[in-house]
Amino acid sequence: MKKTASVLAVGLAMCLIACKNNTSKADTFKTMGLLQLSNGNPKPGDSLRIKYNSDTKIADIEALFYYMVQDKSYPKDIHFKDNTSNLEATIHIPDSATALTFLFKNDQKIDDNKEAGYVLPLYTEDQQRVVGSGASMGLFYLQRAKAHGIATVTKDSALTLIQKDLELYPELNKEWELTYIRYLEPHNKEKAEKYMEARIAHYNSIPTPSEKEYNSLVGLHRLNKDKPTQDSLTSVVASKFPKGTLAKQEAYAAFYKTKELDEKKDILKAYEASFGKETSERDYMMIGMAQEALKAQDYKTALAYFNDLNDPSKAVGTLNNVAWKLAEKGEKLDFAEKLSKRSLDMVSENLHHLEKKPFYFSKNQYKKSLEANYKMYADTYALILFKQGKVKEAIAYQTKAIDKGKSADVNERYIDFLMADEQYSTVVQKASEFIKNNAATEKTKEALQKSYMHINKEDQAAKANFATLLTNLKAAARATTLSEIKANLVSEEAYNFSLQNLDGKEVSLASLKGKTVILDFWAIWCGPCKASFPGMQQAVDTFKDNSDVVFLFVNTMENGSFDQRKDKADKFIKDNNYTFNVLIDQPDAEGSRTFITSKNYDISGIPTKIIIGPNGKIRYKSVGYNGNNAKLLQELELLVEVLKS
Repeated sequence: MKKTASVLAVGLAMCLIACKNNTSKADTFKTMGLLQLSNGNPKPGDSLRIKYNSDTKIADIEALFYYMVQDKSYPKDIHFKDNTSNLEATIHIPDSATALTFLFKNDQKIDDNKEAGYVLPLYTEDQQRVVGSGASMGLFYLQRAKAHGIATVTKDSALTLIQKDLELYPELNKEWELTYIRYLEPHNKEKAEKYMEARIAHYNSIPTPSEKEYNSLVGLHRLNKDKPTQDSLTSVVASKFPKGTLAKQEAYAAFYKTKELDEKKDILKAYEASFGKETSERDYMMIGMAQEALKAQDYKTALAYFNDLNDPSKAVGTLNNVAWKLAEKGEKLDFAEKLSKRSLDMVSENLHHLEKKPFYFSKNQYKKSLEANYKMYADTYALILFKQGKVKEAIAYQTKAIDKGKSADVNERYIDFLMADEQYSTVVQKASEFIKNNAATEKTKEALQKSYMHINKEDQAAKANFATLLTNLKAAARATTLSEIKANLVSEEAYNFSLQNLDGKEVSLASLKGKTVILDFWAIWCGPCKASFPGMQQAVDTFKDNSDVVFLFVNTMENGSFDQRKDKADKFIKDNNYTFNVLIDQPDAEGSRTFITSKNYDISGIPTKIIIGPNGKIRYKSVGYNGNNAKLLQELELLVEVLKS
């Protein structure tokens, strides 16, 4: 992308001084980094012409704008026209919008506008800020700053933006109160409690609350962790408004709370009588009934429940999961094939009706999500076909599943199918690609050798060259991985934690100064975390004699008391014979879902690995697990090597 001077007219200071009497003279033109706007103070309902000054080709750029409506945000694709020196488009701002933000990506690299992003308020006809504009911007910073590469606005400042608007426009509190508390409480518990008390007092002072006001009061008591009052009030509201939102939620909760199948059936029947069949809750109850039938291996009944959904697409993930489990076991393959094919057909149908997208996706985002799901479900369907002996059909679907060949496990199945079909030349070609791209398992490497030897069984010289071929492929993979690691190195402050391990000893980051520390955030309920552990055990074994490298496995986001969480983690580690040094993360309050160390390392999903260099700074962060233990080990080895140099 071209680099030009950034003139960011919408700074944090400007946001914080917003007030009812604040006015600003309209500009005819505004520049924000690489972005130019035809109106510097846009209004709801405007058509805004934008130019993006980049030499990036249209085909290579992903461009979105989000319009905020108070505490909700809605993404929309930007469709550029190519105009030699820049990219141009016109966007329409909905009448209900309160603020705007833009996102530009090129090959997954975000234009972060020098870490300030592209965020701006909206104005009224007389050039005053739209009511709630500052609060919308503050929430955007809290929710999406990281995803947009924004680092110039602190959480404190973002929360202040919301607070200022709630003080200036008291009428906004009823719409914002629950959202504000959720983000304020982990940051400033005392302030959140005072705000909750004030809002509870406000609703308690209303002589005859409406259903919506009662619902807000229930929500406040829930956030205040006052379960007795919440439960009592919920019963009152459900009784007063038997067709209302809380009554609906109560029935839904009761359905999932009971373990008795007959009770579930009765609750479902009563729900349909009260609220009808055309609701999301009813569909999810039907899926729950289908899952109960599957547990009992009553496949005919399960299929009947799936067939009776108002919105069949809600079950698409469940259908795939059930089909995959049956395929892995090699059981009920004909039934599994029906479920799997249905999941594929549903995704295909949705791809032809992108206008039915959820509000939180743009059309392009929705399309990409559906395409990713199709590939995942194609992997399931191919495995089923393969186990049914339909090898060529399995290969056709697995070809769709591998996409760019990033998943070692998916690639391995593709190679297995090719081997079964004796397509040795294709195995050599594809396996070589996978190994070179560091997306191959040991089984894939073995298949390459067998196929190579089969093709060259009469050529002794060629057979002798296999070791050289494999060495060169591995060297290319190492070079690629090393390049990726260096490109993604960071230098950020590391939170100085002190946590207890399973032996009852306190372990602090400060005590490990001068060492490379590898933090692995995990939980027992996290499937990808557990799937990565055999590879992490290899890594621990590899570095066991290197005192300059320390592995710490931070167990986090678990339910229960400290002793319960510690005992569960200890049992899991011992049952699986892992030699991990496990630390137990602490919640910020008993029963809270906010864990201190995870919060301070900005952990949004697990597994997440944080690599802290000998200088005490965070140097690398990796989220998720790609199913390739060999690559995981190689990455860790290269990271240690790079950080030591």
